[in-house]
Amino acid sequence: MNFEIVTHCWRYWRCLTYQVATIFHHPPPKEINLILNVVTSQEDHATCRRLQELETLPLPENVKIKTTLLEKERLFRRGIGRNQVALETKADVVWFTDCDYLIHGSSLHDVMRFMAQPDHKFIYPKRVYGTTHETGYDLIQEASQWQGPPEIIREHFTEVMKLNRAIGGVQIVSGDLCRKYGYLKDSKEWEKPASRWKRAYEDVHFRKLLNREGHKARKVKIADVLRIRHPVAGRDDPTVEL
Repeated sequence: MNFEIVTHCWRYWRCLTYQVATIFHHPPPKEINLILNVVTSQEDHATCRRLQELETLPLPENVKIKTTLLEKERLFRRGIGRNQVALETKADVVWFTDCDYLIHGSSLHDVMRFMAQPDHKFIYPKRVYGTTHETGYDLIQEASQWQGPPEIIREHFTEVMKLNRAIGGVQIVSGDLCRKYGYLKDSKEWEKPASRWKRAYEDVHFRKLLNREGHKARKVKIADVLRIRHPVAGRDDPTVEL
C-alpha cells in the first residue's frame, strides 16, 4: 500500500522534528510505502534548515520525505496546499495532518487494515493522546538544537482527547477520493492566498463535502496517534516559532 502523510509547516520546525523522529523510531511495516510530504515555504528558513538536517537520517527504504514548496501567501491558506497534493497524489491512502501530530508505524498498520474495507474511504481515530501544555512546551524547547532524532517517550502523552468528528489533523482519506474531489477543488473561497496564517475552517467544509457525496467519516480505533500540545498557536501570533 502506498501511503502519503501531508503535513503543513510554517515555523513549527521543532514539532516537525518530533513528527519525523516518530517515523524514524517507529517506522511503518514493510508492506507500506510511506511518503511524508511537508508543505512549507522557502521563506520559512528555520523549517528549511531543519528539513535539511532531517533528510540526513537513515530512514528505512520504504519511507521518504518529500517537500512541497509554496509561496507563503499560498501556504497560509491550508486548503491550497492540501488541494494541490490531493489532486497530484499517487497514494492509496492520504492522511492530512499538521506537524504537531506524531504518527507511529503501528497507526499506519491500523489504518491499512481499516482502509482495506470497501465502505471505509474516510476515517479518523477515536482518540488522540496529547501532552499537557507545559510538557509540550518543554519538548519543543528541547528540539531547538539539532542533536539527531529525539526519543518519543509515550508517558509524556497523558491527555486523552476523544474525537467525535474528523478534525483537520486526522482526516484519513482514500487516494481515489482525493484525486476525484481534491481538497475543495471547486471552491474559490478556499483557494484565496492570504497575507497571514488563516484559521483552517476548510477542513469542516471538506468533511461536509465528502458526507454529501456519501462518504461519511467513520470513527475507528487507531493506535498511538499523539499530539504535542502547546499554549500558543501560530494562527494567533504570526511571530510564534514551535
